[in-house]
Amino acid sequence: MRLPARWPTLVALVFCIYSWLLLWNAFSSHAQLKAAADVRIVADNDRSAAALADFAVDRLNGATELADAPEIQNFLVNKALGMSLKYGLSANLDAIEVRFRQQMERKQLRGEPIYNRILFYDIDGQVLVDLSPGETPFRDELSREAPTLSIFPEKRQIVATAPVIYKGEMSGTVVTLGDLGQLSRYLIS
Repeated sequence: MRLPARWPTLVALVFCIYSWLLLWNAFSSHAQLKAAADVRIVADNDRSAAALADFAVDRLNGATELADAPEIQNFLVNKALGMSLKYGLSANLDAIEVRFRQQMERKQLRGEPIYNRILFYDIDGQVLVDLSPGETPFRDELSREAPTLSIFPEKRQIVATAPVIYKGEMSGTVVTLGDLGQLSRYLIS
């Protein structure tokens, strides 16, 4: 008769041990899920950072490629030889404009052009070529002697600048403008 009297205590003890095991399993599973989520978030952030770096490098390389274009170098050679816009330099500027237009058509991101506007400034800050004339922006960016990438959220623009170097000296600046919305669409996809 003593066994039945201890039976409820034994069942309660087994139930407590079983409940403790279930709670321990739940907390350890939660910790594992949290660790897995943290690893996934870090991996997503690394992927986004790499995508942003690629985007920025591509924009800077595009501006630098245009600044080093043979058409611009030909313009600077002819300018150094004393040609004027009336006699020869305007043909060079037309060739630069053609090169810029080709670049606008060729460079696309997911089917849309990455450049809205490309400008070529001389060393004095005068616009020589502008594919979309309008407000002349970003004069403070022109004095930089290294390629730069700037984001202007109020104008919704990404601006890449690259110096034009001729005979070891800065001779102008190429500025490329793109829509800031491309960056968000690039990150989302």
